[in-house]
Amino acid sequence: MPGRASPFLGLESVTLSCGVRNYGKTGRTNGALSGVAATGDGTHRMAFDINGDWPKDASTYVGVVEAEFCDSPGAAGGAR
Repeated sequence: MPGRASPFLGLESVTLSCGVRNYGKTGRTNGALSGVAATGDGTHRMAFDINGDWPKDASTYVGVVEAEFCDSPGAAGGAR
């Protein structure tokens, strides 16, 4: 379906702390973690890359996604 996220693309989904439903995918290689994230309708999208040693847990990149989708002006839950 055009304009909708598809589970057949290997996308993962999560509802962020501010209530925004987010779809994305991460991948890694030696020394880098890359990811993409978007709202289901595709109106808000981002891509990121984290270089260096692997984080011990997902909090580093979850924090990046939370900051983009929950702290940005106009985000659900209000801006900081």
